[in-house]
Amino acid sequence: MEIDYDGIWGSQSDRGYKALLSDFGMECLHPAKYVSHYMLFLDYVMMHGFADAPAGTYRWGDGALVL
Repeated sequence: MEIDYDGIWGSQSDRGYKALLSDFGMECLHPAKYVSHYMLFLDYVMMHGFADAPAGTYRWGDGALVL
């Protein structure tokens, strides 16, 4: 399977990214600016993926991620 990659960050990409941040309860974080926020964001992406759970099943601040 080949995945098309256009390299363009447009309005659809931005809406999707913001929706994901909202689903995770991370609207106040800046994963594109701070490494610690990026790592936390990736933890939640992985947590949802490994659990095969829809975005928003686990939300930051709900104690879903225990380190």
